[in-house]
Amino acid sequence: FRTCMEKKVKIYLDEKRGDLFQFFKDALDEIVKEGMCEERKDVCKNVFSQMRYGGDCMKDIVLTSEEGKQWREEVLWQMKENYYPEYSLEEMVLVGEMLIQQIKEAIANIFLYEEYADQMKENYYRKVDLIEAGMKAVKENRNV
Repeated sequence: FRTCMEKKVKIYLDEKRGDLFQFFKDALDEIVKEGMCEERKDVCKNVFSQMRYGGDCMKDIVLTSEEGKQWREEVLWQMKENYYPEYSLEEMVLVGEMLIQQIKEAIANIFLYEEYADQMKENYYRKVDLIEAGMKAVKENRNV
């Protein structure tokens, strides 16, 4: 599952040139689609539900592993250069952390409460939109 997701991430980010907000929206759909297939569903449900109760598999993959650190720096730098040059890399890291926290919560909830998946996805998309709107508002204020 992890290998499958890593391949898709690299291809996607190359195509989108670092649009992290769209990436996180699309990533949720892809994770749910891949994780809910019959051969992975039980394992993914178990792993992802642990995020809800203090487990942190996303941290190991995205934040602390060498590949995760390299990926994060590359993606956030690309996003900064292409979309938000007035932000520091440290600020971009904070935005990335907020987005990771939001997707973790959404994934855990969707796998725990499948019957509410559509509603949880919509709430998640709104949260991502609000984070993006906040960045754009700060960007506009900095340029005034």
